[in-house]
Amino acid sequence: MIGVVLCGGQSSRMGEDKAMMNTKGISWAQASINVLSTLNCPIYLSVNKVQLPAYGVAYGTEILITDIDSLELYGPLSGLMSAHVKFPLQDIFILACDMQSMESKAIIELYNTYTSQTNYDAYVFMQQEKREPLCAIYTHTALQKILKMNTDKILKKHSMNYMLDQLTVFEININPDQIEFFKNYNTPGDLQ
Repeated sequence: MIGVVLCGGQSSRMGEDKAMMNTKGISWAQASINVLSTLNCPIYLSVNKVQLPAYGVAYGTEILITDIDSLELYGPLSGLMSAHVKFPLQDIFILACDMQSMESKAIIELYNTYTSQTNYDAYVFMQQEKREPLCAIYTHTALQKILKMNTDKILKKHSMNYMLDQLTVFEININPDQIEFFKNYNTPGDLQ
């Protein structure tokens, strides 16, 4: 398994690159790396081509996975599938960089479910009937299926939830005390 922090969004609502923002003296990307490091697996940052120079300086190019334009995918699915193309035999634990309230106990809970419930394609948390696809585990066999659908031009939508609809998914209900972990910080107002 590898961990992948999704940093490649446009951050248009925030007005600056969210993953490079600082809270408590560290960048959001680094904070996400720190949370995922609980897994004791290699961790990578998913970035777009525009971000590549700055992230190369900040983190070194070894841990960067750049979106593959030829996949013709967009948003988080582009980052996830680009990571799969680079590491086709690895299951992937993804975490969006803007989930800055995420705690390692949720990461461990999801990982433990993945290791004990082995007949599923993906493992996600559920909040009020809504899946949380940006803190989730995707098996490499499931990602192979999605990649083939994309190559065959039968992946009708490029949303994470549509992708999950094509897979066998293990869903974990979020406890009330975990709701804050899944908050996405998208605008300056979300920070207050």
